[in-house]
Amino acid sequence: MSMFKPFIVLFLFASFSVVAQTRNTKKAIVSEEIIFPYQNEHVHGSSIAMLPNGDLLAAWFQGSGERSADDVRVMGSRLKKGVKIWSVPFLMADTKGIPDCNPVLFLNRKGKLFLFWVAVVANKWEDAILRYRTTTNYNGNEAPVWEWQDNIFLKPDESFIKEVEKRFKELPESQAGWAAYAPNTTI
Repeated sequence: MSMFKPFIVLFLFASFSVVAQTRNTKKAIVSEEIIFPYQNEHVHGSSIAMLPNGDLLAAWFQGSGERSADDVRVMGSRLKKGVKIWSVPFLMADTKGIPDCNPVLFLNRKGKLFLFWVAVVANKWEDAILRYRTTTNYNGNEAPVWEWQDNIFLKPDESFIKEVEKRFKELPESQAGWAAYAPNTTI
């Protein structure tokens, strides 16, 4: 198995989509809005989460180049429930001197917010470090107040592959989300 497949599985596992529904009609709400003004910086890799209070929190990475520029950081914006305009963008994560890319926001069932992203050491994807922050203090007007941060070091060997396979088998059956659309990767 290619050493990159475990990383693909991890990022697919961490990725998710938010579909908002009205309580009475169960119709999906679809809208298109600009979160931040057009700019000269590179902006890419967005993620969005609906918070328990109804706010939307978005994250993306921004800077003068994807992994080649050391000024790339993770930015965010908030759309307060009932408001029509996104907040002024704010800093969500920045590893000084190292590009921060591909943020993913995730809210677990216990109400803890996670922000995952990669710090691209030496400007090479193969040297990237998976980082994360967590908090339950996210209902303000700006960036969440992060309560914990750490790195996730992965060694993509056979034990890693076996652990991922084991954990996927432990997940409950679900007909919602990305799992229904994920390609069959069994070899």
